[in-house]
Amino acid sequence: MIYYDSKSTDPRYNCALESYLWHNHDDEEILLLWIDDTSVVVGRDQNVFSEVDMQIVGKAGVPVIRRNTNGGTVFHDLGNLNFAIIARSDSKEDDFERFLHPITLALKKLGVNAEIENGSELGIDGFKISENSQKHEIDGWVLHEGTLLFDSDLDILRFYTKQTGAQIISKTNVEASTRRLVTNIKNYCKEDLTIQDLMQVLIEEFIGKDAKRHHLHAPQHELIQKNAMERYAGWEWTFSKNATFKFHKNCFFKGYEAWVDLDVKDGIIEDGHVVSKHIDLHEMQNEIIGKRYDYYELQRLMPNRVNLFF
Repeated sequence: MIYYDSKSTDPRYNCALESYLWHNHDDEEILLLWIDDTSVVVGRDQNVFSEVDMQIVGKAGVPVIRRNTNGGTVFHDLGNLNFAIIARSDSKEDDFERFLHPITLALKKLGVNAEIENGSELGIDGFKISENSQKHEIDGWVLHEGTLLFDSDLDILRFYTKQTGAQIISKTNVEASTRRLVTNIKNYCKEDLTIQDLMQVLIEEFIGKDAKRHHLHAPQHELIQKNAMERYAGWEWTFSKNATFKFHKNCFFKGYEAWVDLDVKDGIIEDGHVVSKHIDLHEMQNEIIGKRYDYYELQRLMPNRVNLFF
């Protein structure tokens, strides 16, 4: 096994890097480590709008990314270590213990007693520290991907992924995230350690103390950056995928009770009703039909009313 650690903290680039290594591993098993700037990352087949408070995330300018594997929505920041393992596999069935057990051994070296929980998670004293997912699209190989909460801002994590008063009913079969209480690994370390210490024990556990970092060349970085911008920064991959649903919200507009009902297909508002018994909202209703169900687009269209639709 060889390892790469990304020097970029752009979550779009790092998703593209993982994808590049998955499709170009040249029969090598790989450990990839990276840290992202503040971002929210949803599973490949999830409905973004069911998982993320887009109004709060949009106001904060926090990017939302759709990753390559399934599983739940996770929060990334500079205190969260992300890892991917590309390995040979004789089965197309998920086998999380194969990769999570070595991580528990690595954490023990830091004085942390973590356990495998719910099949695909790691926990300490009942609190989750790691969410994991896998895919088997290439015969004989598995991509295992996970997060490790080392010193993340847990208050922001809860803030960005909490549910609003709006109701979203998906029309496609999507995997919803399971909410659990979380904690940081650093709180349990026997010494005042850094996220780089965590990276080092993972490398030693999976590869050995003499492991050497591998590098990509400029043409490869250019291909990865191109994919990062075209796919992972693109609206189609991140927002329109599995975005077929009904939206309902009871709200107030100019002090009057109102309600909003939208039919969204592939991220486009196909039909909608914005109704109040007290004021005429038909003009607003007509404005949104045919528009992307997108916080930034609707904010540009109606900056003082965007909160009605999220």
